[in-house]
Amino acid sequence: MRAIDRLLRNRPVPKAGLSLAGKIKALFSNGEQGWWYDPSNFATLFQDSAGTTPVTAVEQPVGLQLDLSKGLVLGPELVVNGDFSNGTTGWTAQGSVISVVGDKLQVVVSVTSGYAWQELTTVAGKRYKCSVSITSVSGSTAAISVGTSFSDVSLFTQTSIAEGVFTFTFVATTTTSFILLQPWTNGTGRTTQFDNVAVKELPGNHRFQTTSANCPVVSVRVNLLTKTEDFSDAVWTKNNVTVTANSGVAPNGTNTATLLTDNATSGEHRVFQSLATAGLYSRGVYAKAGTANFISLTSGTVVSGYAVFDLSSGTVVSQSNAIGSIISVGNGWYWCSTNGAPLGQNHVINMGTTATNAIPTNTYVGSGSTVFIWGADLRPTNQGIGLPAYQRVNTSTDYDSTGFPVYIKPNGSNQFMQTNSINFSATDKMTVWQGVRKLTDGMAFEVSAIVSGNSGTFYMFPFSDAKYYYGSNGTSFVQVSSSAITPPRTNTLTGISNISGDVVTLRVDGVQVATSSADQGTGNYGNYPVYFYSRAGSTLFLNGHDYGSIARGAASTAAQITAGETYINSKTRAFA
Repeated sequence: MRAIDRLLRNRPVPKAGLSLAGKIKALFSNGEQGWWYDPSNFATLFQDSAGTTPVTAVEQPVGLQLDLSKGLVLGPELVVNGDFSNGTTGWTAQGSVISVVGDKLQVVVSVTSGYAWQELTTVAGKRYKCSVSITSVSGSTAAISVGTSFSDVSLFTQTSIAEGVFTFTFVATTTTSFILLQPWTNGTGRTTQFDNVAVKELPGNHRFQTTSANCPVVSVRVNLLTKTEDFSDAVWTKNNVTVTANSGVAPNGTNTATLLTDNATSGEHRVFQSLATAGLYSRGVYAKAGTANFISLTSGTVVSGYAVFDLSSGTVVSQSNAIGSIISVGNGWYWCSTNGAPLGQNHVINMGTTATNAIPTNTYVGSGSTVFIWGADLRPTNQGIGLPAYQRVNTSTDYDSTGFPVYIKPNGSNQFMQTNSINFSATDKMTVWQGVRKLTDGMAFEVSAIVSGNSGTFYMFPFSDAKYYYGSNGTSFVQVSSSAITPPRTNTLTGISNISGDVVTLRVDGVQVATSSADQGTGNYGNYPVYFYSRAGSTLFLNGHDYGSIARGAASTAAQITAGETYINSKTRAFA
């Protein structure tokens, strides 16, 4: 038995004390190199790569995600006299007259344009957080820039800034950077006052996307339907039924229940919503008897599966190629659902005056009979364990997020993120944890432009053959894979590698599925950027979900491996 197998089989029971997040923080307590990204922590998400606009709601783009592995503890202050308590010391005027008025730096343009600047000692490749208070403007807004000289704005620039506190980040490219404070727009006499100028290093390996069109979005959505509480909307097709909105008290206590009335026509009596892609899905709807007692849920045909529900007795009357369930939620309402089959993404709600009438493709002549419905849900069967059964969705950006896993959602065509180079050269050992939902193939992450062509690299790759791969390359590339796991599928993945020890191990949902002792060659891991959701931002784009990612440049104990898996699984809800 390999040493790693013995280690994991004899793992100790975790001791009480540290919280789960505290255990992840402790993975980096000895200065271990790596990353820790948690999409559920909105304080780490920004819509732009400079970090000027926070992510505040679902379906917004993510241009910057901060790395939690260093605790987001800022470094020492780089600005000299940022509160101007020592006059204008440290600041130089360019095309302006600067003075201190009431402990504020006042900049008055003396020519066409003018500003105050200060030189900062920086480290190339490091990210810095800046904060500036604009306290008053006179005929002008403010502009703030950072560059590699006192007249350069290449690292960051923002114009037309109103009064208030303005915060942003930049990545230094040289050992010296310059910050510029300027009235905006141009013109002699333009005046702006500044205060509390601060520039501090923001340690960590933050990932970013500088092109807005290539930014993935943050999402919490699992229900594929829209207008889930408004069956009168055109997105719902009506066959031989009349829909009357706001006709009763819904399960949530609002007067938003929909009344379905079967028309005096021979045929199926139903409402449905169609989507394009086939697969195995769970369907659900709240229903209550009116003058009719029966509904069924299906994708549209008998052969694809259905379940018929009796709303008077609260029972599943019949089912075929589907597992039906009915649960009382009070006041005559039931949550009716099917799991597994039927195939296809159509969500069809049939009503009937008898159980036979409610079976899809059976027809009858309506007589004005009624049932109440509210709150429809359609999602893949393996979306996650313990999620709320129903998610309200009004539009693609307006839906309920409470209780649902948060993820970053690349689109599979052009969206990706990356880091600056991460220096793993002090170690030849690596442990990684990744929460992923694979819809189609694509890269979860890859160190360097291509792992197999660069020494000291590793990757996590959900490949098109429906397998997961973890690979490591000292001077020889070795990878292992899971068995085929048909997408869509949510999983918690763990990769363990040791170049000198010739270990490459992959674990899926807390279970080892593959390991190799093939020769990885020599050396340590290298100093490369990491690409997420693509290979070098050009190919192998991931269409899926990223629930969280951790990499630790060190060997990890069984307890640490368990902590990482438990933490990521708390985000994916992949296994119990």
